[in-house]
Amino acid sequence: MTAARYWQAPERPAWLAAIIDESRHMDPAAIVPLDAANLIETAKRRTGLSDFGSDDWREPFEILTRSLDEDADLHIFGRIMTRNELINLLEARLQIEETYRRNPEIDDEVIDAPVIITGLGRSGTSILYELLSQDRQFGVPSSWEAMFP
Repeated sequence: MTAARYWQAPERPAWLAAIIDESRHMDPAAIVPLDAANLIETAKRRTGLSDFGSDDWREPFEILTRSLDEDADLHIFGRIMTRNELINLLEARLQIEETYRRNPEIDDEVIDAPVIITGLGRSGTSILYELLSQDRQFGVPSSWEAMFP
């Protein structure tokens, strides 16, 4: 019987390891803030918008950001990447709310028979998605539309 093998992360490139090592002597939380208020204000400033719609997302968002800030032990690049992703999502929410405000007729659209692809990783869902995207009857979003709705 062979010993179980466990996945190990690949070695970081030297430049990244050096930056992470250097940042250990700094205060990453001060350099790259992940608190909810800062992220929200940044998204508002960058879009020039302020209406996030209903507030039902705020408490879970504050719990998430507090946990990322206090519990996740992210290195400086992890904080940068996480901050960027969260701001992108907040900006998308602001832009979606603005689009609904300007185009209330969106709510009148009817989707009669949506096709939803689900499945485990490596089970063929991506190729099915690509195959269906070849048929014009399916409104398949482009990558940029999925990332920036």
